[in-house]
Amino acid sequence: MPASAARVAYVAYAFPVLTQTFTVRETAALRRRGLDVHVFAAKRGDAASFDPVACDEAARATFLPGPLSVRALGAAVGWLLRRPLRFLATLIACLGGTYRDDGWRCRLRAPLHVVLGAALASAVQTRGGFTRIHAQFVDAGSTVALVAARLLDLPFSFANHTAYNPFLLPLKCRHADIIVSITEYDRSLLIEQSRGAAVPSRVVVSRVGIDTSDWRGLERQPEVGRVLIVGALREKKGHAVLVRAAGLLRERGTSVRLVFAGAGPEERALRESANRLGVDVEFLGAVGPERVRAELVRAAVFVLPCVVASNGDIDGIPVALMEAMAAEVPIVSTRLSGIPELVEDGVSGLLASPGDAAELAVALDRSFRDPTAAAVRGSAGARRVATLHELETTSVRLASILGGAAA
Repeated sequence: MPASAARVAYVAYAFPVLTQTFTVRETAALRRRGLDVHVFAAKRGDAASFDPVACDEAARATFLPGPLSVRALGAAVGWLLRRPLRFLATLIACLGGTYRDDGWRCRLRAPLHVVLGAALASAVQTRGGFTRIHAQFVDAGSTVALVAARLLDLPFSFANHTAYNPFLLPLKCRHADIIVSITEYDRSLLIEQSRGAAVPSRVVVSRVGIDTSDWRGLERQPEVGRVLIVGALREKKGHAVLVRAAGLLRERGTSVRLVFAGAGPEERALRESANRLGVDVEFLGAVGPERVRAELVRAAVFVLPCVVASNGDIDGIPVALMEAMAAEVPIVSTRLSGIPELVEDGVSGLLASPGDAAELAVALDRSFRDPTAAAVRGSAGARRVATLHELETTSVRLASILGGAAA
């Protein structure tokens, strides 16, 4: 089926989310490629007030009623009466599924996700004409999408983003006719974690895209020693490792100013650590793309020292890295997950071992001491991200996949 003949219900549990703004650009790009996409979400996210594109996409989206609302419960009763065997079988499957972490809480919430799935099925049926239900992330949102697809007998697909706690992964892999992975690493991990449910031929790699024109052509005025990191203040981003690395550089007489763009639960601990080590740190809080661009202009180096969090959480391939590379900012990151597929160590950036503050400090010092070589890597990074992650290219592939063409 050509993309122009397909109509896709694109499901995210929360939409639009500031830390996931690539989703709003993806849906807009898919429309430009001729795919009829409509977003359904359970919760309204926080990105619309920071990002005009997110605001536009939120205005287009349909937000489902709460799972305990009269509308949602009425939809569930309606589908139970119309398709009792399918409804009950799907409910039982969701109750008995597997989780890597926090399983009992996830199972307690599963009936609510089934109710939301019934509400989604009714909303999709009312709008009519949909040829596929596709979910972003292997979380509660894809559970809702799976339930609706089962009730409506529509093809179901989902995108995996190296989820550390995938909800009902084997179940979803058995029912999905297409599984989208964002990197080769992600594809291999998903096939392994699915316990044989993910047929390799149905798992396709479609890389996350960014509009590189949003980030190109910045008139860079880097400030000596200024290090920018963009991402939620969560353990997996590696902020704590960066603070320790900056402390090591300070001991050696190298002045560093860390600029953290993002908000999250780690802020207090990071402030305390920076104060103890005498590291100069600036916390910007949650910011939108315009402020990020302004900070990329000033940054000498962009760092994202990702680690595996204590609960197993891990980044797939951070969009913030792609954006900084498109802006030709020298990059330092870690050899983790899909990052080495984007950043070629020594060519388009520098990579350190995850969690190794000493190695990270060496990479930062290398960038500071030879800014000419760092600039060359920055230019190579821009070419690399344009080759692999240009949105107008990645969206063609994804539209073909979701539209039913051969991947």
